[in-house]
Amino acid sequence: MTAQRTRAMNKYPDAQTRKGQMRSRGFTLVELMIVTAVIAILAAIAYPSYMRYVLRAKRADAKQQLLQAAQWTERYLTANGRGCVKTRCAAGHLGS
Repeated sequence: MTAQRTRAMNKYPDAQTRKGQMRSRGFTLVELMIVTAVIAILAAIAYPSYMRYVLRAKRADAKQQLLQAAQWTERYLTANGRGCVKTRCAAGHLGS
């Protein structure tokens, strides 16, 4: 076979080296290490921000739950005649 004919049959003619050996068409280890380092840096930046967001969301949910519990407690005490008017509670008198 001639060199032109071999080249025409080769799927990747530019992948051959001068000695006719096939060159690998994958990623090098250095390229993979660089990509891994970039992903690690992005994760190191993004993770604390994400955790702050989750903490704020949980804090807001806890605040809402506490306000709801206070409201239900006040409704219960008012319905059962043990309610405390704010002015009387401030003066030190508890409802009875």
